Amino acid sequence: MFGVLKKLLSRSDAGSTMSPSAAAQTYYDHGKVCQQGGDLDGAIRDFRHAIELDPENRLAYRDWCLALVQKGDPAQARKVIQRGLSVAPLFPDFHYYLGNLHSLAGESEKAVACYRKALSLNPDYVEVLLNLGTILRDSGQFHAAEDCFRHAIKVGPDSAYAYINLGLVFFKQGQFDTAAECYRKAIACDPSDGAPYLNLGIMAFMEGRMEESLAWYGKTLEVAPGLTLAYYNRSMLRLLTGDLRHGLPDYEYRWGQLGAAPPRSFPQPLWLGETDLAGKTILLHGEQGMGDTLQFVRYVTLVAAQGTRVVLEVQPALRKLLDAFPGTSAVLSTGDPLPDFDCHCPLMSLPLAFKTELATIPAAPRYLTVAEERIQHWAARLESLGAPRIGIVWSGNAKHLNDHNRSVALADLLPVLGARPAVSLQKEVREQDLEALRATPTILDISAELLEFADTAAAIENLDLVITVDTSVAHLAGALGKPVWILLPFIPDWRWLLDRSDSPWYPSARLFRQSERGNWSAAFAALEAALLEWHP
Repeated sequence: MFGVLKKLLSRSDAGSTMSPSAAAQTYYDHGKVCQQGGDLDGAIRDFRHAIELDPENRLAYRDWCLALVQKGDPAQARKVIQRGLSVAPLFPDFHYYLGNLHSLAGESEKAVACYRKALSLNPDYVEVLLNLGTILRDSGQFHAAEDCFRHAIKVGPDSAYAYINLGLVFFKQGQFDTAAECYRKAIACDPSDGAPYLNLGIMAFMEGRMEESLAWYGKTLEVAPGLTLAYYNRSMLRLLTGDLRHGLPDYEYRWGQLGAAPPRSFPQPLWLGETDLAGKTILLHGEQGMGDTLQFVRYVTLVAAQGTRVVLEVQPALRKLLDAFPGTSAVLSTGDPLPDFDCHCPLMSLPLAFKTELATIPAAPRYLTVAEERIQHWAARLESLGAPRIGIVWSGNAKHLNDHNRSVALADLLPVLGARPAVSLQKEVREQDLEALRATPTILDISAELLEFADTAAAIENLDLVITVDTSVAHLAGALGKPVWILLPFIPDWRWLLDRSDSPWYPSARLFRQSERGNWSAAFAALEAALLEWHP
């Protein structure tokens, strides 16, 4: 086929009697062959020739646009599709492709307008229905999204993809039973698609059905072994249930998952405990949140004990706090020039390198210290407070994927504290909490004075207790050995495990858990009772 098309094209170039429309079709057909074979430059050239010979060749405009997108040139693709629209404004494919380009650029409203125009020309255009439904779902327009996906299913009842997306509409609304029904229908349509098995595992996990969830993750990897998110999710489950032996290897699939950063690229090898470090220099670098760095920096001393020189790279806000951390030869901020080193390891891979299990977690009563002059500064600053001194944090990073589950409103925490004076260690106070904070004279707000973690640590050293949700302050207080009471959602982050009120990572921690998903009442009641017992 390819050879025949080349001969026809050579005859056309030689001035044969082939009509312009026939030559245009030949160029178009050859362009499709090039595109399917990965020769995007050849495809673009041939589609352009086809349009020169037949300016109304709608398919050539469409596929030229697609080839440009495949090549990574969306700006030029947009110009091509606009040319096509000037020739055939009622061709729905042009509006669909333009909508895709707007969506690719993050221009959701323009994309929606294009998709709706395409549907006005072809109401049963399944690809448009699916893309429009996705944007509507992600913007919280669940009923409109549901209508799109149900229409797509009506047109193509065997579309596993449509059922998966419909399931996500219900999943995002917490309607797990209905979502599960959609995923099972998707499996019936296409048993080889790993996504519905994975989603069933996620829902079982969120509802605390861990054995069922583990089975779904196993099925996912059976049918789709390349679906790395399943390994990552399985690691979360295994680590949460205390199975560090199997969970830590799976945790190495965390890179790039759910918006996380990809792994750092170094010419030096990754060290995971398999080689001798004596006489070498290793770079240990932080990743993810600052609480993660605070939790796993404890491993630095274990690495240094192997006779190696340790260079520690951490987030800038932690630099001064960790500047003299035991076992380090140098402490740098992320972005600083790096010295020569022989190998590297992310801090969160160190538990794997040391084959950590629950019984072998290095859990010193405290492993962080604060400069004495900072402590004394905050001692003077907090001198006027009565006893006991309680620090509070009620919300974490608003951009965290699980923030809606782990943060609470200040107004909901205040009745638990009663009339006890407290110090707000909240670095960023959200708009909805400002009124409650300003209206509560028993809370001292020092947020403007907490310029870095060394300040927060020094303030904590002058407190008797820290009460916090799952944030970096929980790790900071635990690393300082300060009594810290942590409010946790029904399914917490893996490091807090399940069904226990203590933490093998932090001896000074006490955990207060939701008894059902989204309901803080039991945790607040337990916290209030503990406060009455601790200091009536």
